[in-house]
Amino acid sequence: AYTGFRLGNSSWRCSGRVEVAVRGTWGSVCASEWDLADAHVLCRQLGCGRALSVPPGGSLGSGEGPLWPDAFGCSGSERHLGQCPVAVLGQPPCAPGNA
Repeated sequence: AYTGFRLGNSSWRCSGRVEVAVRGTWGSVCASEWDLADAHVLCRQLGCGRALSVPPGGSLGSGEGPLWPDAFGCSGSERHLGQCPVAVLGQPPCAPGNA
């Protein structure tokens, strides 16, 4: 269902809030389920090397669009997020300020 991945709300293309397009609609990934292994995979996919850290939820703003409830279960060795198992956590997707 994913049609794109990007990092938003940053002046550098290799840092920022994780944003995912689902059927053409961009939204943020809930930070409560995002970890360093997931970040390593996304950074590799975007050509940014290895992730250095995962800032706490809300530190990069809430973003626009939906707050996706998806939890990526990456091991860190996958080449792109599409190879990671995904669990959809249900509603509401996550607490406000946790993008």
